[in-house]
Amino acid sequence: MISFPFFHSRIELYFSFLLELTFLYFVCDEFYGVWSILLSLLHETGHLVILALFQSFPKRIRFSFGGIRIGKREKTLTDGKEALVLLGGSFSNFLFAVAAYGVGARSLSLLSALLGLFNLLPVRALDGGGLFTLFFFRSLEVSKAFRLERLFFFLTGFLLAAGMLFLFFLTKNPAFLFFSVYLALQGG
Repeated sequence: MISFPFFHSRIELYFSFLLELTFLYFVCDEFYGVWSILLSLLHETGHLVILALFQSFPKRIRFSFGGIRIGKREKTLTDGKEALVLLGGSFSNFLFAVAAYGVGARSLSLLSALLGLFNLLPVRALDGGGLFTLFFFRSLEVSKAFRLERLFFFLTGFLLAAGMLFLFFLTKNPAFLFFSVYLALQGG
């Protein structure tokens, strides 16, 4: 692992992340592989911009297997602000999609919009899962919310992993197999 300070945070770059990037670069079409990585960075930057607006800086930003994770923050946010932080990544993808479409980069626009939508799916490892949990726990008793959350995340994760596996067999693109295994390991 390589670690260094970055503004109010610490960047942690793990070998597994570099291995994952190399895998995606070689198994995906060059255009989609490179742009997927750049759009993922844009997505995480969207979260960081919203955090900076609320003056809540993460203690660390971790680049490891499965993507980029923004660690715990110095300051706790209200549920509304937390929801805005979770939406910030997809919002940045949607803004970029509109700009790319405006200059005629239709494939890039679609890729960015799909990444934004994908991250809003109610799966534990994604922003949509965070939004689901945030609002789910506000409306139910905690023990009931935990049980229902586990069941819901298992079912959505299973369905999404099964869909990715189906796409792998249909297209023979190993990236779909990679994401189905990743989602299965995340437990939904």
